[in-house]
Amino acid sequence: MTSPSSRIVVYDDQCRFCSASARFAARADTRGRLRFVGSSARGELHACGVDLEAGRPGSLLVQTAEGDLLSESRAVAAVIEAVPLVGRPLAALLRGARPIADPVYRFIARHRR
Repeated sequence: MTSPSSRIVVYDDQCRFCSASARFAARADTRGRLRFVGSSARGELHACGVDLEAGRPGSLLVQTAEGDLLSESRAVAAVIEAVPLVGRPLAALLRGARPIADPVYRFIARHRR
């Protein structure tokens, strides 16, 4: 079970790029603030209370401890924020660049695999 401060990260586990990125982020999350769940694990997602229908299709999703569902660059920033030392400043930069970051995210998402 996840702790109250954890975030559930839903990634496309059929995509090699997404799976590799999730493994990298899991290793960087030395404080264990993130729980990674593949999008094909419907039973586990349901048990976590994650509604994939509410998110943007084809996007990384992060459900916060408060139940908010983040996608695109907001989701990436939430994952980066969990990295000790550099995570918070990098996430703040990404959030500030959202008008540029979201289109870049969508471009990468269309061309991944």
